[in-house]
Amino acid sequence: MYRPRVDLTVAVGGRRVTRSLRFAQATLLLCCLAAVVSCSPSRVYQTNVPPPPTNIRFEVVDQGVKVMWDRVAGAKYYTVFWGVDKGEFRDLADALSNSLVISGLDRGRLYSFAVSSWNEKGESDFSPENVFVFDNEPRNATAHVAKGTELMRQGALVDAYAYLSAAIRLDPDSAEAYRVRALLNEKLDRLESARTDYTMAEKLYNSKPLSSGRSIN
Repeated sequence: MYRPRVDLTVAVGGRRVTRSLRFAQATLLLCCLAAVVSCSPSRVYQTNVPPPPTNIRFEVVDQGVKVMWDRVAGAKYYTVFWGVDKGEFRDLADALSNSLVISGLDRGRLYSFAVSSWNEKGESDFSPENVFVFDNEPRNATAHVAKGTELMRQGALVDAYAYLSAAIRLDPDSAEAYRVRALLNEKLDRLESARTDYTMAEKLYNSKPLSSGRSIN
């Protein structure tokens, strides 16, 4: 069934985000805003909308990408937003449970995702944005290592981590992917993760201990 959509630009975490909402959702949001503006400013309103979902995670499945998150107490359903530009979610879909499989994504593309929860009072804020590189072709692993290395040099550490993790997912025997991600984990001050990645790289390289020079013991 066709459900008309309305593009609204809202502020999320200090940024302007274009959200493609179903007409009913947009109408509900605008009515709520109008009600708040028209009432006395001295009155305190408790909307009791649910909190946003947390612990967003991903899994590549046959149909595409499975997005998962922790259940939110009292939530009736959830909305998943995604797009190729950060803060610009052009696609959305509802889910009755705490997971959703998304199909039709471009292989090798970096996507941004966020999830909101709904109850009878309305919609929560967005969850924090999460990025994920969709790919199911093992031959692309080397290219993702190169892309992750380039992004790390540019300071785009979150995006770099997504590409390096995609490379490891596609080729678990890629010592270079583990080595570069270990360096990245050091930059992100994730020392335990860096240690784990270095250990894997050393095992796959069958070499002496690896390190960028920074102690992680």
